[in-house]
Amino acid sequence: DPARPQVMDFAHDVVTFQPPPVRVDGDTPNDIVSIDYRCEKQAGRTLLGATLRATGLDVIPPHGLWRMNFSSNPTRPGLVDRADQWFVQAETDDTGVRSFWYGTAGRNGDGSVTYTKRGAADIGFFDLTNKTVTVKVDVGKLNALQTRGAIGAGTTLIGLRGAASVERATVAGAVGVGMADSTRAG
Repeated sequence: DPARPQVMDFAHDVVTFQPPPVRVDGDTPNDIVSIDYRCEKQAGRTLLGATLRATGLDVIPPHGLWRMNFSSNPTRPGLVDRADQWFVQAETDDTGVRSFWYGTAGRNGDGSVTYTKRGAADIGFFDLTNKTVTVKVDVGKLNALQTRGAIGAGTTLIGLRGAASVERATVAGAVGVGMADSTRAG
């Protein structure tokens, strides 16, 4: 159904950073419930973007990160680690200043992933009324970095997933708690 997001996640499944991790059963600015990927033409260029919805994104906390991943053109069908891996993300600094990025991702031998920012996104904004963050990048910028084939009409994106974290937030009386949420690959 093209009207529905491609990635869905359970509400209220954020966990705290402190050991042992504790599940936060409430709305938080980083509690992902969906990610919707879209492609659009704008001013003669093709933009590829994603919109992440979080249950409590009615405030934008400092030290926050909202990342949306996708992969293209795998050399082995369906295998993300054999594809060009991309991300778009929004983040805030100590004072809450917002920035929006795009970049590449790569799997390391130990299973972790290294994220490399490649440049500022073309469009990025928070919509606190709808509790979303949207980040878009010109496909031409991605194609300039691709190693496994250009993204074009008919390209299927795989490995759709996301992650969000905040270093400090106040939720249900817990002050200064760091929290993270992530979605599974789709």
